Amino acid sequence: MNNYVTGLLKVGNNFSINCYVLGFLNTLVHNTCANNTPSDATLTTGVTTAGSFVNSATGDYSLNSADTVIRGVLALPTGDDTLTHTWSDANTTDLLRNAVEIQGDGIGNDNNLCESDEDCLYTPNMAAYQGHGNLISADYIGYGDTLENITLWKYETNGY
Repeated sequence: MNNYVTGLLKVGNNFSINCYVLGFLNTLVHNTCANNTPSDATLTTGVTTAGSFVNSATGDYSLNSADTVIRGVLALPTGDDTLTHTWSDANTTDLLRNAVEIQGDGIGNDNNLCESDEDCLYTPNMAAYQGHGNLISADYIGYGDTLENITLWKYETNGY
């Protein structure tokens, strides 16, 4: 089995089942979302995102700055907060959790994975929206960890 679920896994009060995983190589237990080996997700059930969004002045929904379900729930990583990805040719890549490589900055290989010697965006929010505004310094990962020499940035605002 080459798939697994890791990190935070939050599911709501669904009418029928919380996890339909029969076609996903059984990385989680069908219906209950419990981990099947090798998954190691931290499961939270009964989650609602009803207060996670606000209707902005332009009429589009935005992430509520007071939200505690989606906003700011992923920790700032250290150089040892890593995952190892195995490619189809059996080569591996160590990458930083909760961060993505900044594209087009002339640093790194622009593969979206946050690796050693790259500038990366810290991603504190679950889902796609990670903030807006200027990028500001979040942290620097020096030397001596699994991944090294990574400058982490974040958006100055990660919710409305």
